[in-house]
Amino acid sequence: MKSLAILTLAAGLACAESPISPPEIGFIQAADGTFRPVRGVAANFVLSKPAASEVVCGAFSGSFGLVKTASELTLTDAAGKSIASQAAPAGASLFAFALNGKPALVYFESTKSLLAWNGRSFVAAHVEASAVVSGSVVSIAAAPAGMAALVVERDHGLWEIRVRLDSGAIASQSAITGVTGPVLLMPSGEILYGNTGGLMIRRTDGSEKRISGRLPKNFALQPMGAGWISISDLDTRRLYAARIVAGQERFYALPEVSQ
Repeated sequence: MKSLAILTLAAGLACAESPISPPEIGFIQAADGTFRPVRGVAANFVLSKPAASEVVCGAFSGSFGLVKTASELTLTDAAGKSIASQAAPAGASLFAFALNGKPALVYFESTKSLLAWNGRSFVAAHVEASAVVSGSVVSIAAAPAGMAALVVERDHGLWEIRVRLDSGAIASQSAITGVTGPVLLMPSGEILYGNTGGLMIRRTDGSEKRISGRLPKNFALQPMGAGWISISDLDTRRLYAARIVAGQERFYALPEVSQ
């Protein structure tokens, strides 16, 4: 009995020293320029210690992260640890992941250049000049059959342009009607955009779903995890999240960064 009591006490102490961590949801670019894990459950989130700092842009697919500083592009694993890095031009960038969560594309806004992941590093991909010089690229996505999809904002609205990564040739162009930026083009082909009353999801069949919530006046959208999107208020730096899984759609406020 005495031995059993000692074993029971030891087990209790071990449990006390190893508290259960809340579920991991993803990573977010916080207002202080850090790339931080988001943990918890719906409506009860925690921003944990940063995995990177001095971040210009950051996104996470649920399996991999892409982080850009002023001069470097880094690919991270699911824990936020660096897998590969390479030099990058100054300025903001756009990221795209494949349907399976693997890295796919990076677009550098300052140089209007597109990179594609080859399994080891990001390499230059060809893009016909007319695809990008006629407007601003506001979102990118990996598309089937070795193509990239670019959402380009022109004087007369938004257009989705598909280019072949091997040649850079434009394969198709189509107007995105009834949508204004900012937008986020998903690898599934779905489009996320803001509307009065919340965040809209336009499915590939043309149907739409509203996630009710009060969106900031000026905001940016990024992948935050599998089935999660971050919304950053560009004026106040407040952070929000949206669950976009069918049947679970909901809008949440995220906590402030703990110093």
